Amino acid sequence: EDIDKFLEYYDGVIKEQNGDIYTLRITPKDKSVYYQQIWIEEVIDYVKGVEVKSLISGVDDTLITSTEFFDISQVDGIWFAKSKTIKTREENGNIITNIIKYEDIKINQSIADNLFEIEMP
Repeated sequence: EDIDKFLEYYDGVIKEQNGDIYTLRITPKDKSVYYQQIWIEEVIDYVKGVEVKSLISGVDDTLITSTEFFDISQVDGIWFAKSKTIKTREENGNIITNIIKYEDIKINQSIADNLFEIEMP
């Protein structure tokens, strides 16, 4: 994704750039009650157009959830993370970890790309 397009939907800054890896610290422009109380840090591989890591924290820097993406490779010409680790903090402070792995991945098989319209949330 184009970083400038991404920042149309979020208030924030490019916190760090290390080669083609960008770290953005942002808050959603949609100011619902929930969104006013969070910040998001996205680590994006700009060349591949994939998310490498995502953190969502409260304004007090308390982790709400984090997702790290692994085994990023091309699947049918599209960069895709074949596994991810998601950590979510429960109200009691415990951290729940889920590991998701994808196998035998096929993207848009027999489905025309023009049937999809993807909009940034």
